[in-house]
Amino acid sequence: MFGKRFISAVILLAFAGVALVFGGSFLLVLSAIVAIGGTYEILKMDKLQGTILGIVSYISVFGYYGMLFFHQQQYFPLWIVLTVVLLLAGYVFTYPQYDIKKVGLAFLPVVYVAVLISYIYQTRELPYGNWFVWLIIIGASGSDTFAYLTGMLIGKHHFSELSPKKTIEGCVGGVIGTAVLTLVYSFFLPTGAVELLGVNTQILFLFIGAICSVVSQIGDLAASAIKRNYGIKDYSNLIPGHGGIMDRFDSILFTSPFVFYFLLFFIC
Repeated sequence: MFGKRFISAVILLAFAGVALVFGGSFLLVLSAIVAIGGTYEILKMDKLQGTILGIVSYISVFGYYGMLFFHQQQYFPLWIVLTVVLLLAGYVFTYPQYDIKKVGLAFLPVVYVAVLISYIYQTRELPYGNWFVWLIIIGASGSDTFAYLTGMLIGKHHFSELSPKKTIEGCVGGVIGTAVLTLVYSFFLPTGAVELLGVNTQILFLFIGAICSVVSQIGDLAASAIKRNYGIKDYSNLIPGHGGIMDRFDSILFTSPFVFYFLLFFIC
């Protein structure tokens, strides 16, 4: 089990590293693959694969990434409207085959997975995005690591029913550890990136790291809550030793839009 988990982790890190370094179309395609995989896992939970609602979900995901590829983000509101209309049209014309909850579930991966994961690509496309995009990875992975280590060493007070092993001490340790890690990373930024932000980068990154850890842990618990609702341990077995796409990217889904919009505020 450990061997599979280790090999899978190495392969994932290699792909992620190459994608983040090169960015562009390669990162966009990889993000789309992750989005499609996550959509598959969520639709599978309620047997929506191959249904009209599931097909609309996939069409919407492909449409969204096509919009990003051709730099037509101004049509995002229209894309949301069309997705909702098509899902409800499918609901009407197949009634009473599906209930309204399934319509909601079919819409969930479109925004929860496809849109949120795309902010890795969008962050990479920012000025000096080749530096800033690593904040997403540091924020999610650093939080997981420091929360685990702190909880294992001094954790005593249980945090949430959604995760029996999470402790309050671990959560706090994750926030502090990630803040320090992003602070350290800020010292390696090139001069141009520091000047672009126009503020004290050390204080800014310390704050980003702390908030990243908070939203990362919420993302992890949100994914766990969905699994609890459906009585499953993992979303799938697509990644040997790790579970599914959603099991590995749950934290990143939350940190990526936060990092993008926070940086965008200072860049603009």
